[in-house]
Amino acid sequence: MKYFAVAVLAIFVILALCLGRPAFREETRIRNHADPIAEQMLMALSQNDYQNFSLHFDEHMRNTVSEAEFDQFSQDITQSYGVYQSKSHFSTTVYPQTSMVKYIAQFSNVSGGIDVTIEFSKTEGSDSVHGFSVVQAGWLTR
Repeated sequence: MKYFAVAVLAIFVILALCLGRPAFREETRIRNHADPIAEQMLMALSQNDYQNFSLHFDEHMRNTVSEAEFDQFSQDITQSYGVYQSKSHFSTTVYPQTSMVKYIAQFSNVSGGIDVTIEFSKTEGSDSVHGFSVVQAGWLTR
């Protein structure tokens, strides 16, 4: 009987931690929004398609990344890493003004993957990409 009570208590604790956590629901909502945008941006990066890459930019990113700068960035990425193939989610971090979603992206010329971070602005609207970075693989997994 003692073990049954401990098992029931453990189940309630696990359920409270996993299901009752508001941050968990927020992270899931952000992921559901961010994953297709990340896919679109990474495909556009490999295809040198500025229009689709910048589709969800906020005003800050529109002013920061010109089409000419994107063209050079896209060429550098494809020359160094190859063509985008797939991504896997690494983490989601929620801040008061932004959310950051990190992925490990697989490219054709790299065996270990590339670390990709997309920052979403909460003040500019839900679609607003406020930052984008690509780093040689391993930084996220250390």
